[in-house]
Amino acid sequence: MGKIRMAICGSFIEAMMDLPRKMQKQTKEFIESFPSRCQSGGINYEKINDAACKGYRSARVNDNYRVILNHPDEGNVYLLMWVDSHEEAYRWARRHACEVNPHTDAIQVYETDTSAPAPAPAGRGPGSAGTPIFGVYGEAALLRLGVPEARLPLVLSLTDRDGLSRCQHLLPADSYECLCWLADGEPLDMVMQVYAPPPAAEGGDAWDRSLGSPATRRSFRVIADGADLGEVLEASLEAWRIFLHPEQSRLVHQRRSDSPTLVRGAAGTGKTVVAMHRAVELIRREDWPQGRKLLFTTFTRNLALDLRGLLSRLCTAEEMGRIEVTNLDAWVLRFMRQQGLGQEFAYERGEGYRECWKEALALRPGDLSAAFCHEEFRRVVLPQGIGSAEEYLRAGRRGRGQPLGRRERQGLWPVFARMREALASRSLITFDDACHHCARLLAANPGLCRYGAVVVDEAQDLGEAALRLIASLGQGANPDPLARGAEPRVFLVGDGQQRIYPRVASLRACGLNVRGVRSHRLRVTYRTTEEIRRRAQAVLEGVACSDMDEGVEIQRGAVALRHGEPPVTAALATRDEELRFIAARIQEALALRGRDGGALYQPGDICVAARTNEWAKGYAEGLAGQGIGTTLLGRDSSDDPAGGGVRVATMHRIKGLEFKVVIIAGASSGRVPLEAPPREGDDADRALEDARIERSLFYVAATRARDLLAVTCHGEPGPFLLAMAGGH
Repeated sequence: MGKIRMAICGSFIEAMMDLPRKMQKQTKEFIESFPSRCQSGGINYEKINDAACKGYRSARVNDNYRVILNHPDEGNVYLLMWVDSHEEAYRWARRHACEVNPHTDAIQVYETDTSAPAPAPAGRGPGSAGTPIFGVYGEAALLRLGVPEARLPLVLSLTDRDGLSRCQHLLPADSYECLCWLADGEPLDMVMQVYAPPPAAEGGDAWDRSLGSPATRRSFRVIADGADLGEVLEASLEAWRIFLHPEQSRLVHQRRSDSPTLVRGAAGTGKTVVAMHRAVELIRREDWPQGRKLLFTTFTRNLALDLRGLLSRLCTAEEMGRIEVTNLDAWVLRFMRQQGLGQEFAYERGEGYRECWKEALALRPGDLSAAFCHEEFRRVVLPQGIGSAEEYLRAGRRGRGQPLGRRERQGLWPVFARMREALASRSLITFDDACHHCARLLAANPGLCRYGAVVVDEAQDLGEAALRLIASLGQGANPDPLARGAEPRVFLVGDGQQRIYPRVASLRACGLNVRGVRSHRLRVTYRTTEEIRRRAQAVLEGVACSDMDEGVEIQRGAVALRHGEPPVTAALATRDEELRFIAARIQEALALRGRDGGALYQPGDICVAARTNEWAKGYAEGLAGQGIGTTLLGRDSSDDPAGGGVRVATMHRIKGLEFKVVIIAGASSGRVPLEAPPREGDDADRALEDARIERSLFYVAATRARDLLAVTCHGEPGPFLLAMAGGH
């Protein structure tokens, strides 16, 4: 027997996760011994005569459990497909096809049940009632996109997106995704660009050749050697470490690293996963510059703490030593210290900042409000790093609404100059000014940069000053930063829909050209179910969100591959009733049992989210009164998985985290969205921005849920709760 080629299907990992823990251990032992036993003939197969695939065999794990594997007649390919009790394993084998698609060279798995889906309601979806939505593309195009020939009649009969969703189990994952793009109106050539493979190679065994297909590798992990198998077994309960979507894989492994790249995508599409894999990929390359680290940064400290923990599970300790994970505030402060600057940051809510602003306002022109002056300072002067009256006279004021003439700007500048003088006299500096200062230092001396590349998570939360600093760091990371045409080595991921801070900037204007093929959008949601995704997206309906480069984000083709219960909404009369309802939902979740009789969810899998710190503390105390143990997630601490109790946190705090069960509490009118004081004149533009941020924040909180989501309130329900209740 020649050398075997072994691959593990994603369905196998999912099935193993559902087994009792004792059986999970025995299954891992089976997998570990499989290559050597297979080579020596030490595995007894049982052919399944009525299986949906003629290559299916069953192998014994113990007296009651069987592994279903696919061993085609030709070649030495072995695919581990499913594991279950004897009866259920055989049932799976009878209902699931596994075949090489001759048009895409990909190994595809899908159910063989030919019962027709329920008819779609009239008038729903992009097509008119009774009009097939895929007929315009032709059979040849659909086949090239991976639709199995046996499924062409079904696909060509569909009249809307809802009907397609009901057929998901009957289609391979790759063809279902591209059909979702088309159903949402994405141009065929765009879908072809991502999903249509180059012509298949001639000759050789089709199954062996197909293991190298990117579409195959979205569902199968090919085992290269014993060390690779050990890594898979260790990480088997964390599928994100094993499987990458072809589009994710292409972004992670692309050879180009000397120019900026932007990866966009809605919540749960795996942007952070791509960023982490990309970071590890870069520092593992042979050409990684010796003695340099990779800077992995983001805006908030708690997210940086969480990212450090995740990265440490993805790579070795030695590799982790080559990655520096820190939030940008901390990096800027440390760099300033290294350059001999002893200033501290002045934040708007700080006493020092307020005192300095009070001094500056003494010079305010009488015809402009204090609020207008402050917005001009924070939205025009600071982001652009304007340092003189002459620069201010030439500065753009996009989005400010009320125009200012030359005389008005000249009258305003002394206010801003005095503000900076007052801050400097107290050894204070704004974060934006600090970023601009650091960027100028790096531009003048690229040797100050000790990094080989920069990776940025949640890029949408960074303003103009921060992005200009990132560009300077990335420029310094280029092997020849002063060469003509040299560009910043920066890899950014983000989502304009999740921008929860009042700042927006153009990447290109900040020195990061991500136009054309340098910008990519992920469409497949892995975290949440389709039911949660749709309801959360309903909260953002009609809201224009930035794509981070002067455009508007779109969500055509977005889809979640998992399904589950629709979100629950509940408006209770009093706070006590709401607390009792939340406590009951938590107890119901904790009472759910898996197949082994063990708890499906632990307290740490559940999070109760509130809009403010005060309200989060109140709900934690209230739940304690209901007999529910809780852990309040602090602003500056990471979530310890070993910690006990249901998590309680603010909506801001859980950004970047995920939980199996999320309950958004207190979504009453006036509380969610948080009621802001009325604004007048030019400040009305800020009010619109505040309203958009509130929607994005709620969207972020809702999409932290993996399996179950509930939204509650007491008193009059707020608009977001109502949108969730009626979302489609």
